[in-house]
This record gives sequence, structure tokens and C-alpha cells, in this order.
Amino acid sequence: MINISKLEISEKERNILTILNAIIEKQEALSSNIAEMTGLSISTISRVLGILKQKGLVAHTGKEITVKGRRPEVVCFNNDYGKLVHLDVMPHGIVGCIANIEGEVSNTELIHFKESELNLKLLLDLIQTVYASLVRKNVGSGDKVLAVGISLPGVVNDDKRIVYRIPDIFPFNDIDVFSYAERMLNVPVIINNVSNLAAVGEQIRCYPGCENLVYLTIQPAVGIGAGIIANGKLLKGRQYLAGEIGDLYFDRGNFSDDPDVSVGHLEEYAGLQVIYERIEKEMEAGGADVLKRIMVAENAVKVNLDLMEHAIREGDRDVEQIYRDALQAWVILLISIVLMLNPERIVIGGAVSPKNTWTINALNHMLNKALFCPQEIVVSEVGENAVLTGGLHVLKQHVLNNIIAKIAIAE
Repeated sequence: MINISKLEISEKERNILTILNAIIEKQEALSSNIAEMTGLSISTISRVLGILKQKGLVAHTGKEITVKGRRPEVVCFNNDYGKLVHLDVMPHGIVGCIANIEGEVSNTELIHFKESELNLKLLLDLIQTVYASLVRKNVGSGDKVLAVGISLPGVVNDDKRIVYRIPDIFPFNDIDVFSYAERMLNVPVIINNVSNLAAVGEQIRCYPGCENLVYLTIQPAVGIGAGIIANGKLLKGRQYLAGEIGDLYFDRGNFSDDPDVSVGHLEEYAGLQVIYERIEKEMEAGGADVLKRIMVAENAVKVNLDLMEHAIREGDRDVEQIYRDALQAWVILLISIVLMLNPERIVIGGAVSPKNTWTINALNHMLNKALFCPQEIVVSEVGENAVLTGGLHVLKQHVLNNIIAKIAIAE
């Protein structure tokens, strides 16, 4: 929907956007439907529909309602007016997709890179490569890309159009990736944090009526992050640091005088990669025999969450002790979230999936044992598509408010 309330426009322009919003909301509408929704006259609606159809923003669906004396047409918003491209920058690659304005994906592309080789120039070159491939395969001569959305595991300042850092991919500070990417791709670009987009994706897909939701992203490579929706709005904070919970200081005994050392951060103590490394050291020291046997039987090279849970169920006390110790740190974080934000939903996603029932049951048991009020943690239902779902939704809203609205009211 176009946010008309923030626009300084004339009555005529407001009528155009009001009618366009009604069509977007209704999906398929008659003039009579639009009149009921907007309170505008049929003559005004007919005039505006003519303008919107001429600009290609509204289309006749081919359906007609037969009534005595006339056959009114059914109209809809033209979701194929342009394309949206979403690029998800991850620690070891970029996944790109192209979709129509409604967010219906038509194609995807994936490119890998070695983390040790990555720098800003290479990152931008890879973004351009994925984008060019999607456009070449999916954008015809009469089509156009309206905007590109980029998601990454870093701190993004929307106002200053700066990415403060992407610590899980490569270290840099205060880079205007927005402008670099726009000049390179020659289309409007918006950039968002992955956890924020995952929270939006989970909300709109699974909990549309939920106004207070926290989405925890637990990943081996990108650590621990959170997207926070409070009172129906994505919470980013004054300096866009809201949700950077992996940087919470967890152990006061681990404060360091060295500014380059981040020991004491939650991720340094209870991130999945840290847990895996502890378990691998335990195996090297002669422990975690059950997990060793399972990994040999499954021909597994590296520890992962599923293997850990399998070993715990088979009675591996070494693995369980290491994992429970880390889960206690997660629960301390969850208790803080509940007491500070009191969300309706806490959703965990990333590497934690619905099959990780031991993890979810253990977290819920420890959390509710410590809290004086019940709070259930649930696993993401959207899963690995949460970021894409949220990214396309945010990109659609950006396009509607900043591109489609201007086209609709332009003389």
C-alpha cells in the first residue's frame, strides 16, 4: 500500500493514489467496489482508471460482470509493470532472485566466493555479476527493473545510506554501499539487515496480526542476531543498532583492555561456531564418543546442529553438557528480551529448524523455569525463505511509495 498520509499532494493527486490503493488492496475490483472503499464518485473513479490504465499501472483482467444494461469490467494492479531484484549477501556467497511487484519469484541465481579473498571491490563486482545474469535471463525489451534490495548481516543506517560494518563477511566501517551499488546497477537500491528482513517475512507470512515479535537468527557463520517488531513497526533504534544482540557483553570477567578483542560478547561465548569448535576439541581429547560414531556412520566431516541433537538423544553426555552450557546463555538473552520487550512471539530461525525439537524443548523448559510468566519460543515456519519474503515485501513497499506513486500522479 502507498502511504498517502506522508505525502504533500493536491486533492486530485490524493484521489488517484486513493483509488490505486483500493485496487492494490482488493486485487480485483469493480468501479462499484472502489466507490464503496473510497467514497469517491463513479465518474471520478472512471476518469482515474483511464489515467492509470494509460500509464500501464492498472489492467483490465478480462473479466466482466453481467448486469442489466451494462457489463462493468474488473480491473487489477499491474504486478508486471516492472521487476524487483533481491540480493542476499551471505558469508560464502550471494543469492539473487527476480520477481514481479507482488513478489512472485521467476528465477534465482547463486554465486560463491571465498571469504578470505573478499574485499569491497570484489563484493560489488559479484553483486553486479548476479544482477546482470538475472536481468539477461528474465528482463525483455519491454520490461524494466524498478529497484534492487540487498540484505546483509551488518549494521545499516538508512538515513545516512551507510553500512557501518559487515563483520561476518569482511571488516570495514562507514561505507556508502548504497551509492556504489546504484551507480553500478543504474537502478534505485535499498539495503537492509538480514535479521530485520527475516522478522518482517515471518510476520507477514505467519503472524500478520502480531504487533510485537522478535526473530532470533542463529547461524554458524553470521552468529546471533535479532529482528524486532514493536507495536507493528520494525525497531531499528537511533543508530540502527537495535537487534545487534550478538554484541551483548555476556561475561564481565572477559572484558579486555585490547579494543580489537571482543571476548565477552555473546557470540564469542555461545555462537554456534564456538559450540562446534568446543565439541571438536572434546572429540580430539577423547570425549564425545557417541558423536564420533554417528559422524563415522553418516560420513560427516563437520559437526552440525542435527548431529549434535542425534548424539544427545543417543546419550552423549559430553555433547549435551557443552550444548546445555551454551543454551543457558541463550536463555539469559531470551529472559532479557521477554522482560524488556514482552513480545507476543519469539521466533528462532536460521540453522534452527522444526526438526531441532531437542533444542526448542530444552530452551522452552529452561526459559519457563526461570520466568514468572509463560513465554513460548517457536521455530520459524518460513525458514530459509524468511529473509527473501521480508526483503521482497520491503522492496515492494519502497517501490510503491517512491516510484509507483510518483508515476501515478505525474502529469
